[in-house]
Amino acid sequence: MGTRAVLLAAAVATGCLDAPPASTAGACSSFSEWGDPVAVPGLSSILGTSPTVDAAASIIVWETGAPDNQLADGVRDGDGFAVSTSSMVAELNTIDPDRNPTLSDDGLTIWFTRDTQDQTLLFASHRDAVTEPFPPADQVQGLEMGIEGPDVWDEAKQMVFSVQVDDLDLAHARCEDVRTCTYEGLLPGLQQELDDVYPTIRSDGLEIIYFSRATDGMVSATRPGTSADFEPGGQLPFGGNDPELTADGTTLYFASDAVLYRSTRECIE
Repeated sequence: MGTRAVLLAAAVATGCLDAPPASTAGACSSFSEWGDPVAVPGLSSILGTSPTVDAAASIIVWETGAPDNQLADGVRDGDGFAVSTSSMVAELNTIDPDRNPTLSDDGLTIWFTRDTQDQTLLFASHRDAVTEPFPPADQVQGLEMGIEGPDVWDEAKQMVFSVQVDDLDLAHARCEDVRTCTYEGLLPGLQQELDDVYPTIRSDGLEIIYFSRATDGMVSATRPGTSADFEPGGQLPFGGNDPELTADGTTLYFASDAVLYRSTRECIE
């Protein structure tokens, strides 16, 4: 589930994305502290986990959770969202658990995992316009090792996620196109003693937020440049999991007790 910028700009005829809007990477280098979380307006009565939004936060997709584990969606409605009257993700749901969605910044491509946490495959679906529903998804080739909680870092054409080593550790892959990725190994600097899952990466690639079993909470890690290793930082001042950073890094969507929340912070410079 995660932050984005612009992914895989190539011809739709080859199964890739249309050229997306201009990147917001580097738009802000310093932020205020996170504000108190609030239930996402319009969705406070909806049970869900793993929220994901496009760059403009005009659409939101989430996982309904057990026992059904399907994808559901909403559209921007004032300061919040309204459940879609005509679902854009209906064709993605199967009899298997469909979980952990992540949207591209332009809202035209969605990735998600299928099956249980112990045995997952990554799937992707691309549509030509935001007014169209997503067609049935295809399996992504190259990441058949059972990844968990994917998030797209669009600008670098990368996917971040967790894989089972001794514990669940944060890893990444480079994606040649929407449906083909190459595993690049664990994220240096973030191998911890217990499970680290559900990463979300800011559009400039300099901050990652994830759930750490060691602290039983969400943790932020930063790095000075995209070629440097991440350095684990402090725990966020509120509980939750399945975080999703907006592209500009000012809003964090997440789940707590199967309710969707969001917290905001200000861009200082």
